[in-house]
Amino acid sequence: MSIAVNATVLSLLLYVAAYVPYFWSLWRRTVEPAPVSWLMWGTMGMMSATIVFFQGGGPVSVQTLASAMTCLIIGAIAAHRWNADRGHFWKQSPAWSYITWILSMTVYAFYCLYRIHNGTGSTGVANTAVTIYLIADLCGLPATIRSVWFDPKKESLWLWTVSALSQAAGVYAVVSIEYATLAPFIGGAMFNLIVAATIVMRRRMVVQARIDDQPDAVCATRALHCSQGDDQNHTLNDHRVLGNPICLSDQRGRNSVQHGDEKQ
Repeated sequence: MSIAVNATVLSLLLYVAAYVPYFWSLWRRTVEPAPVSWLMWGTMGMMSATIVFFQGGGPVSVQTLASAMTCLIIGAIAAHRWNADRGHFWKQSPAWSYITWILSMTVYAFYCLYRIHNGTGSTGVANTAVTIYLIADLCGLPATIRSVWFDPKKESLWLWTVSALSQAAGVYAVVSIEYATLAPFIGGAMFNLIVAATIVMRRRMVVQARIDDQPDAVCATRALHCSQGDDQNHTLNDHRVLGNPICLSDQRGRNSVQHGDEKQ
């Protein structure tokens, strides 16, 4: 098989690996997707799939279409839950996000009408539509970034990391190499990595804040483990990883007292 077919299969497999666990988490309500983001990505993805297909992108457009439909389903579920729990979901995103979305859909409609009238696609119109599509896709990020920033557990790190790999594989699956076919996959990979990096950064910040705010609680927990027979050297190494000087000095003090008792 050709490289494009192999890359398409890999992209689809990564797509399935990313979203099956996410739907399970969505069912269990352990994740809370931002409805505005997902609905915008879904509609923009339908537009991208059409342009990639008509511009000769090849079978990888199937993956783009499947991803767009998945985003719409997740967005619909998230919107239903948001409306039931908090009221109107569209108020969580600024007006310029919707303005960009409307503009991109207008250019997409113009591209479709141009193709129907002339029987062929226009590269210039396709490039313009994809550029505005990327801007609109980027405008869908603030709602998700804000949600992750306040609670990094609301999103799945696995989904965004594997989705970035799926989009990266889609770059190699494109048959016709041009801006309109490559840009959606490159942009999608970058946007997924932005969310993944935000999740990792915020989770580290939350963990560090808890350690800084509750050093005594951390020390007490380590002391309990030590009293239950845990290896003291292992406990000391844990403290070094945490970087907590209070715990380190406390542990060293206990060790010195124990060694003094043994000498006596």
